[in-house]
Amino acid sequence: MGIIAGTGKNKSTLMQNLVLMYKDYGDVLFINTEMSDEELFERFLQIEYRMTPEMVRKYYMMENNNLSNCLAHVHYTKSVPDYDGVCQLVMSLKPKILVVDVIDDIKPGKDRSIQSQEDMYGGLKELTRKFHLITFMVHHTTKSSAFNEKGEEKNLTVHSSKGSSAFEQKCDVVIGIQGNITDKYRTIRSLKGRST
Repeated sequence: MGIIAGTGKNKSTLMQNLVLMYKDYGDVLFINTEMSDEELFERFLQIEYRMTPEMVRKYYMMENNNLSNCLAHVHYTKSVPDYDGVCQLVMSLKPKILVVDVIDDIKPGKDRSIQSQEDMYGGLKELTRKFHLITFMVHHTTKSSAFNEKGEEKNLTVHSSKGSSAFEQKCDVVIGIQGNITDKYRTIRSLKGRST
C-alpha cells in the first residue's frame, strides 16, 4: 500500500495508529527516516495512552513503569538502512507488517539488480510477496502536484508522488492524505485500488 501526502499531513501518525491497532496481527518492522527514535517512541506512547508529551516523559521516568509493553511487537531501526538492509531485517525479523516511512529516503544499496528507486519498488513488492507481508510505503508529494500556482491545495491524484510513476505502478493500493496543516482534520482518499 502506498501512502501519498505532503509535509505535515500526519502520514507518520496514521502509520503509528495502524501499527498500534493491529498489534495482535504480528510483529511490525517500522523503518522511520524522518524523526529520532526517541520522538517516534514518545509518539507511540502518546497515541496508545492518550497522553501529552509531558505526561509520557513524567511516567516514563518512574521506575517499574510498563508503558513500553504496548510496543513489544514493534521493531524499529536506529539508522536508516539501504534496500539491502531492509531485506536483511525482513529476513531476520520475519515481521507481518513492514512500514517504510518515508520510502524517498531509502537508497538502492549494493544489490546489483537494484539500480534505482524504480527497481527498489519492484524489489519491495517481491519481498512483500515472498514473506507474505503487508507493506506500507509512505511517499512525499511534489509541490506542483499538491498546490496550484496560487498556493491553494489541489486534490491529489495517483501520480502526485515524487519521482517516476513506478511507485504507483508497484502499489496495489494508493491512498492520499490531504488537509490544511493548521486544521485538525484530514481527508484520506483512495487513489488506486487493485482488485478492490
